[in-house]
Amino acid sequence: MKDAIERYLQAEEAFEREKAEDEARYQKFMDTGTQISSAEMETWLAGLAGRAAGKAESG
Repeated sequence: MKDAIERYLQAEEAFEREKAEDEARYQKFMDTGTQISSAEMETWLAGLAGRAAGKAESG
């Protein structure tokens, strides 16, 4: 029972951390209006995937 309570609390704490991060990101967007295009995101993700593939091959 104690393990179940600890797992539940860990999951809730992780959820609350994620929620706080999301709210901070949203507030930053509302304050600045900064955004990126879909093309910029795709380029960034492609680069990230390439770096991950390079690490997987060398590691």
